[in-house]
Amino acid sequence: LSCDLTFVYDYGLGLVRTSTEVFRKGITERCHGRTISDVAHEYELPYTTVERWFYQYASVDTVGQATHILVDEFATRKGHHYATIVLDAKTGRLLSIVPGRDVSAITAALQGVLGDVRSVVSDFAPAMAKATTRVFPNAA
Repeated sequence: LSCDLTFVYDYGLGLVRTSTEVFRKGITERCHGRTISDVAHEYELPYTTVERWFYQYASVDTVGQATHILVDEFATRKGHHYATIVLDAKTGRLLSIVPGRDVSAITAALQGVLGDVRSVVSDFAPAMAKATTRVFPNAA
């Protein structure tokens, strides 16, 4: 059985690069409080790879209180699968992430946020606007 703690390195032999789950989670942890592009540049990894790992392994933080949030949808698989993400606007912490991008998914993501939310930043697509006013009717 694999211990899942090894990283395969291409010693110039043309091997396909592979990584373990431990490595991918480690890169994901380095993204907290930094931009994905900074981490991708630092480790010389493609931006889209680090972005995919971040959304796959990012842990949801429900400990803190958020008063200002960011909400948006993103493709987990371009053109096929989507998810909705909520971040603390001040710290960049991941507060909630749920699969889907319809009103019910956005509502579920917003309901996962603790605290007295005063402002919500989004692109305000019709589904986003409807869910936001439903969950946080007094937020700007």
